[in-house]
Amino acid sequence: MIRALLLASFLVPQAVQGGCISPLDPPEGSACSTSSNELLWPAPARLLERVKLPRLRYDREIFDTALAQGLAVKGDLDFDLRAPGPHLVEVFLAVPDGGEHSFTLEAGGQAVDTRFRAFPQPAPAVARTGLRSVCLLGVLTGPFTVRSDSPRYFFSMVRWTPQDQFEGSLAPRWLDRARQLAADPFLEDLRAGRRVNLEQLYDRLALSRRPEIRREAVTGQARAAYWLAVGSQEPRDMARTDSLFREALNLAPGDKVLRQTISSSCQQRNIPSGRMPYGSYCLETAPVPWDVSLTPAPPEAPEWAVLQRRLAARLEAISKWWVEWRQRPNGELGGGWEADSGMLRQWGLAALGLGSPAAASGLRKLAEGLWTRWQVERSAGNREAAAGAEAARAALEAQTWLAALSPGDAGVVARLDQPPDRALGPALWYAYLTRDRTATGLLREMADSGLAAARSAGSAGSQARPAWFLLAVHHLTADARYLETAGESFQALARCESVPEACDEIRGSPQSYLEWRRLTGDSKYDAGFRYRGEPLATEVVWNMAVSARENETLLATDFDMYTSEVIDTGRVYYPLPPDYLRHIFGGEAPQADRYPAFAVTWPPSETQFARAVLASGPRSLTLRLFSFEARPSSAQVRLWRLEPGRYHWRSAEPYGAELASGDLVVAGRPETVRFPLPPAREIDVNIRPAQP
Repeated sequence: MIRALLLASFLVPQAVQGGCISPLDPPEGSACSTSSNELLWPAPARLLERVKLPRLRYDREIFDTALAQGLAVKGDLDFDLRAPGPHLVEVFLAVPDGGEHSFTLEAGGQAVDTRFRAFPQPAPAVARTGLRSVCLLGVLTGPFTVRSDSPRYFFSMVRWTPQDQFEGSLAPRWLDRARQLAADPFLEDLRAGRRVNLEQLYDRLALSRRPEIRREAVTGQARAAYWLAVGSQEPRDMARTDSLFREALNLAPGDKVLRQTISSSCQQRNIPSGRMPYGSYCLETAPVPWDVSLTPAPPEAPEWAVLQRRLAARLEAISKWWVEWRQRPNGELGGGWEADSGMLRQWGLAALGLGSPAAASGLRKLAEGLWTRWQVERSAGNREAAAGAEAARAALEAQTWLAALSPGDAGVVARLDQPPDRALGPALWYAYLTRDRTATGLLREMADSGLAAARSAGSAGSQARPAWFLLAVHHLTADARYLETAGESFQALARCESVPEACDEIRGSPQSYLEWRRLTGDSKYDAGFRYRGEPLATEVVWNMAVSARENETLLATDFDMYTSEVIDTGRVYYPLPPDYLRHIFGGEAPQADRYPAFAVTWPPSETQFARAVLASGPRSLTLRLFSFEARPSSAQVRLWRLEPGRYHWRSAEPYGAELASGDLVVAGRPETVRFPLPPAREIDVNIRPAQP
C-alpha cells in the first residue's frame, strides 16, 4: 500500500521549476514535498519503513528538516528526472558507518559520482555501528540511478535545481559561505567541525561550469580531504586526497595554499607518525618559503648559537601568530578544547626550552581556559563519562605545563594534587614540587602493588610499571629497590639478536636508560644500547648545530600549514627532535604525563641568548651560553635536579680564563638563578659543590 501511495503522490502535477521530494511527509519547515511532476520515483516494494534519523552534520546552506527522517531501503533506486535541461541533483542518504558497501550515482549508463564507492581497507579497531551522511551529486538530465549493494540504508530526500539557477544564485552564495568558514573557525561555533561543512560546499561548487569557481572548489576539496586523511589515516581517504591533489594541481598549479598542502603531505608535516599520500606531485610542487627578520648576528657568534637563534625565531613566529591572530581571551584556538590542548606541548617546549614569550603567553591562557571549562562542567554535573574524562585529562595536564612555567605559584601547584590512578603525570609533578608525604606514599603504593602483581604472575618485575615511573619513585623515596627493578626492563639489551623488537623499543626511548645508567654507573648493557659515553662539549654543540639547521629548514616553508590553514589544532607540530631537546634541558624534555627528569628550564626572557647543557648530574651542572645583546645582560635559568646545598659557580670562555664567579644556595627544587652574560662572547658556566 505505501508503495502505491508513494508512486501516486510523486505523479501529482506541480508547477515548479526545480524542487525537493521526501519519500515521507516532510516535517515542518521543510522545503520538500511528497510529489512533483518533474521527478518520478517508483518506490521499491521492500523495506519501506519510516525511521527517525540522528542529527547528521550538514551545513546550514544545505540542511532541510526532511533530513531528520528516512525511508529504509535496499539495493538500487531509480529516478526519472523529467524537468527540461540540466539540473544539479542531490540525493541524501544515511548509511551504515562501516564503509564496506558502495553508494554511487549513474546516469545514461555512466558513473557520475563514485566518491562513496566501497574501498578495500583493514577493519577498524573499533566496530562502527552508527550512521554517516552520504549525498550523491551530479549535474544531470533525464533518468538516473543510485546503485548500492547495501542490504539496508535510508533515503531522506532528493533535490534538483536548474543549472542556471545553481550557477547564478546558489554558487556565488555557497562560495562566499565557504570562504567565511575557511577564514573563521569560530563561525557559528563550528570549530574543527567546519571541515565537513567546507567539504559539502566545495563538492557542489566543483560541479560549476564556471572555471574560476570550479578551480577554487577543487583546491578546497583537496584541502578538506587532506585534513580528513591526516586524522583518519584510512586508505579510502588517502586515495581521495591523492586523486584530488592531481586534479587540483592540474587546475591551479600556482595556487599558494594548494602548494603548501601538497608539500605538507609529502613531508608528513601534520602527523607525528603514520603516512600521507605521496605521488609525482611531490616532485612537481615547490614548497612556499617564509622568512623571519633578525638583526645580524655578531661576527664572533658560534654556528650552533646562530642556528639556535634562527630556529627559535621560527617557533616564535608560529606561536605569535596563534596568540595574536587566533587565540580568544578564554584561551581557545578554534579546534575544540581537546584538540587545542595538543598545542600545550609545542608551546611548553618552546617556552621552557627556548624562553619564548609568545608561547608562554599562549600556554597560560589556554591552561587557564581548560581549567575553567572543566570546573564549569563539574559544577554543572556533567556525568558523560568519556567526555568528562577527556576534559579532566586535558585540564590537568595543562596545569602541569603551567606549574612548570610558574613552579612557585601555590594555587596552580595545588591543582596537581590528584590521585595517581586518575592523573599520574600531575600526581608525579605534585609530589616532586611539594615533597608531600601523602602524595609520595600513594605513588610508592602504586609501584609496590604493580611489582607484587607481576612477581606473583611469574613475570619480570619491570613489567609492572615502566622504567621511567620506577625511576621517579626512586627519586622521590631514595629506595634502591625501584632503581634495581627499573634496571630489569633493560635486560633485553643483553640479547638483542633474539628480541630485536624489544631492543628497538628501548633504543627509541633512551632517556630512561640514560638516567638509570647515570644513577648506577652500570655499563653491562652499553653494547646493546650502543652507548658510547656522554658526548664531549664539542660534540654537543656540533650535533646541536646540525639538528638546528635541519629543523629550521623544515620550518622555513609552508607557514600557512602551521597557522591559518590548520583545521585540527591538535595537528600543529614543531619539529624539535629528542636529542636537541636533551641538550636544551639536560635530560628528557618536560612531559605532562611524566616525572620531571631534566636538569634545567629557561624562563621566558626578552634577552636573546643561546643555551646548551653540556653536562648535568645531581651535584654538578655545565652550561654553554652566548649572548646576542650589545650590552652586558644576564641569563635566567631554573635548576630542577641539583641536590639542595651550597654551590660555587664559575664562568669562562671555553677552555679559557675565568670571567666571573660566585656562590649560590639551592634550598629546594626547582631553584631559579641568574648568571651574567658578557656581550657577544661564548661562555661556559660550571656549577660545583662549594668547598667546606
